[in-house]
Amino acid sequence: MVRHFSLFIFVSFFFSFALHAQKLETVILDDTQTDITLMSSQIQVLEDSSAMLTIDAVLNSTKFVTHTQTPRFAFVKNTSYAYWLRFTLMEDKNSTKRWVFENSDPHIDQLDFYYKNKAGKYVSLQAGYSLPFKIRPYAHKNFIFDIPTDTLAKTFYVRVVSKNHNPFIFKIQTANWFTYYALNEYYMLGMFYGIMAIMALYNILVYLSMKEKVYILYVIYVICCVVISLAEDGTGFQYIWSASPSLNS
Repeated sequence: MVRHFSLFIFVSFFFSFALHAQKLETVILDDTQTDITLMSSQIQVLEDSSAMLTIDAVLNSTKFVTHTQTPRFAFVKNTSYAYWLRFTLMEDKNSTKRWVFENSDPHIDQLDFYYKNKAGKYVSLQAGYSLPFKIRPYAHKNFIFDIPTDTLAKTFYVRVVSKNHNPFIFKIQTANWFTYYALNEYYMLGMFYGIMAIMALYNILVYLSMKEKVYILYVIYVICCVVISLAEDGTGFQYIWSASPSLNS
């Protein structure tokens, strides 16, 4: 009898701990915050090995788990899978700000952002490194989506498909902060590319004057650095080859 009772206590404790570990933490949005990075305790992940699950199937799934391992953020472990992520937001009753969702990694092939519309049905918006740039809701190198929030908790879903082992670095920002940070980021990138252009032009002029081969080799080196940087930060896709996502492969 004592043995059965001890076993019952152990099983009850185990399941209680498991349920607590899998509980999804609700993120409260208030006017004191401007930039929130969603942590592992605030996101749950579902691995879709078939890459065929629909939002309706995912809504009823009990296979979501909280990422508790290292590294800090969950990531694409198997590039042949689709990954579903969910998080819950609730706006403070005194909040007056508008909020946006940002995925900080521009190299994800396809990201679908699901939210509930006014009719209570989940609808999606798309962005991705393998999709035409013009379909993005925001003309930005990262993936940005408006977040419809209210004082009731709402769960959002994100579906990710990628050929790279991308981390899931999701941010919730106020629209004002996003505008400020985006303008400053593009300003700094403009300065960087401007300096690189000046360096290339200067060395072209020196080469034309001195006919030394080393200067034209340096120009080629600078151009290669610029092309790599354009591909890495996403501005090349935004401004140069936006209609040709195949070039990102």
